[in-house]
Amino acid sequence: INTIKTIILIFQRPMGGRVVDALKKETSSYKKNDLMKVILDGMIEGMAQLHSLGINHRAIRHDNLFFLDERREEVLLGEFVSSPPGFDQPSAYETIERGMADVGGRGIGHAEDDMYACGVALAFLIQDNIPTKGYSQEALIITKITETSYQALVGGKLLTVSLLDVLRGLLNDNPAQRWGMEELEIWKEGRRVPPTHSSSPTKAVRALKVDGFGHIYPRTLAYALAKRPESALKLIKNGTIEQWLSRGLKDLELAGSIADLTKWAIENKEKPETDDVLLASTLIHLDPLGPIRFKGCSFMPDSFGTAIVIERLRGGDLNAFSNAVLQEIPNLWFDINANKAHSMDMEMIDYNRMRIHLSKKGPGYGIERCMYELNEGFPCRSPLFDNEYVMYMEDILPTLDEIERAVDSKTIPIDRHIAAFVG
Repeated sequence: INTIKTIILIFQRPMGGRVVDALKKETSSYKKNDLMKVILDGMIEGMAQLHSLGINHRAIRHDNLFFLDERREEVLLGEFVSSPPGFDQPSAYETIERGMADVGGRGIGHAEDDMYACGVALAFLIQDNIPTKGYSQEALIITKITETSYQALVGGKLLTVSLLDVLRGLLNDNPAQRWGMEELEIWKEGRRVPPTHSSSPTKAVRALKVDGFGHIYPRTLAYALAKRPESALKLIKNGTIEQWLSRGLKDLELAGSIADLTKWAIENKEKPETDDVLLASTLIHLDPLGPIRFKGCSFMPDSFGTAIVIERLRGGDLNAFSNAVLQEIPNLWFDINANKAHSMDMEMIDYNRMRIHLSKKGPGYGIERCMYELNEGFPCRSPLFDNEYVMYMEDILPTLDEIERAVDSKTIPIDRHIAAFVG
């Protein structure tokens, strides 16, 4: 029998069970209201403790909350360490921009992302029927953009209206105006939190139709185009998008940027991947806050490490990720978002360094080097170690000695993964 070494996670068992199960069994509206206060207090305390340590939970949702005690007086946030940030979250729980990304590319995020997820969890717990139930991911995201997350996720039949201000604050789509810990503490003390006036995105005077849906916002247009690359390139190259931006949206600066990109593509049409770069660059201009979208992959700039690991574990092709970096698409994202506060924390990934690794073809470099450098604690994924769990360099030689008899004696005891892991 082959044995496989792996990590095992052991947690303290919450004796009160899942919060969502307790609410379903409770018949008294008064007791449900009391439980909601306990639930919110528990989420606030959990987030406060994690955020004080610089840790984002990224897995807050209504079915990942537990009562620590049988008397149901203390609520705990569920575990968040067995999968990448945001990986297990339904799209509704992710902010608009992170919800657009592939599940492995949603990113570490910010404290504001946890606040948003807290708001979604509350919205789900105090409603019997969620307004967006049954929506496709694309329909959900477009509804959030066109109607705001609050309007999309909060219906009229609520268990209690006492949390409306909290929901509006936590579900604000502008991270700079979203409620944080300070606003939650003010609200808990019974004081009024000054309302925030979120500015609505500019609408185009006429819609641009893609696949039968009329887009009046650049952000929904970018999301739709990313899913339809052939149609997107046609609309970019024939000037349709440029004309819509200048005449329909009255944004001459943005229209000029798209015109410059189209001109560049024409001048470089003989170069490989020109069309891919044109589309990715256009999408970033149309939706600066959105994820990087290149050749079918979609990832937030702070998620490159986890995105390539997930794709590798799924047996997928990593060329799109490598080429995105080699073509400097992440650099463009940072250039366009240079003056926005949310982009500062994402510069933890040195994309220029990753590009150097990717440009070198020899052992110890390439996408494998990026994988190990960006994912501390990720075990060596050499095929020689399929049944092993090599997490430290000093374990490599003893492990090779252990498996020596089980492999062909002509096998070279070092491959690209081992070289990159050591590097």
